[in-house]
Amino acid sequence: MSGSSILRLSVVALLLAAGPAAAQEQQYVLSEMDVTVHVRPDGGYEVQESIAYDFQQGAFSRAYRSVVREDAGALRAVAVTSPETSVDSVRTGETDGVRQVWWSFPDRSAPARFDVQYVLDEALYERGGRNVARLDVMANGAVVPTRTVDVQVILPAAFDLQRGDVVLRPDAGTVRREAGRIVASFHRDRVEEGDDLSVEVSFPKQAAGEHLPTTADFLLGLFLVVVGGAAGGVAA
Repeated sequence: MSGSSILRLSVVALLLAAGPAAAQEQQYVLSEMDVTVHVRPDGGYEVQESIAYDFQQGAFSRAYRSVVREDAGALRAVAVTSPETSVDSVRTGETDGVRQVWWSFPDRSAPARFDVQYVLDEALYERGGRNVARLDVMANGAVVPTRTVDVQVILPAAFDLQRGDVVLRPDAGTVRREAGRIVASFHRDRVEEGDDLSVEVSFPKQAAGEHLPTTADFLLGLFLVVVGGAAGGVAA
């Protein structure tokens, strides 16, 4: 690949796509990543992300971000801006069934921050009579280290929830009530190369969502598999 390289950032992970020779000339890490998801009363997400790139070697000119929930409803109201550089173009696309936001910028080797915003419709899950806001921040393993990651999930005042209604996974996060809203926060000092990072915020059902299996569902499925296997053995 000539000239510019492709920097791919997925919610899940970061990939640098370049030819073998070019890949040896580029080096970068993420110095900071902030993800804020405002859950709407209708179950959609308004997503705001601020991503700081530390371009340490070589020039970069394109990036992408996979949506925080790839199987949600419509992706719309997409915008990408930066306080350090212009953003030449923004488009949405799909790679291996995962929807993504792509953007380009003038060749750059100095650090830069990009702010990505979009709306996802029908994004909440349901599980056992509860809603679940589930975010795959780096689900397939980070390709480069990220020094600081902060994730916030903000539940609207319309849900009328208390702190005790909310359960976090991982439980190392914090929950506070602010102006009638619930704010769940997660922090990681560093995400190493290859690490996954996913979070969940669950609460009593407030909106329709896609069904997630409960532990009881898993056990019932296992029971049916075991009984079915035994019956098949007898018949044989």
